[in-house]
Formats: sequence, C-alpha cells, structure tokens
Amino acid sequence: MFRQGPLRRRAVAPLVAPEKKIATGFPMDETKIDREAMGRLAKALAFICGADHPTTVALKAAAESGGDRDIKNARVLFLRLKQSDRRAALAMLDD
Repeated sequence: MFRQGPLRRRAVAPLVAPEKKIATGFPMDETKIDREAMGRLAKALAFICGADHPTTVALKAAAESGGDRDIKNARVLFLRLKQSDRRAALAMLDD
C-alpha cells in the first residue's frame, strides 16, 4: 500500500495585481453604428461564423430595421463573440 501524507495547500499569488486593469479587446461604447456599417459587419460575420449564426442574424435584422431594440441585441451578441472573431470581422471592415 502507498502511504499518503496530508494534503498541503499552497498559497497562490494572483496573476495580476487588483489595482491593474486588463485590456479586454475593443472598447465598445454606447455610440450608434450606422446601418450600412452594420450590414457590412453582418456580411463579414457571415463569412467568419456562418450565415445562420445568431449574431449574424441579429446584425442583419438591426441593419434592416434600424430599431433601438434590434441594435442593442446585435451589440450584446457581438460582444459575446470570441475576441478573435470580433477582431477578424472588424479587420474585414477596414478593407
């Protein structure tokens, strides 16, 4: 039989000091994006994530209607995307 000693817990130092803030990608404020830009962003996301992805569908709906509720929903879904997908879609808009 193997003899096991008591479990020892090591103190783990935090990776980042609490007073420092980590940049989490693109800062998104409450400014409105024009409908044309949302349409182009929807096309870029259709290429990256697929045409049936919920974020792509929400951006298309927001671009077509221009309603505040649709825009807010599309923004929330866009921010929930992986950072790499967001960066890729925004990079495609630069061209």
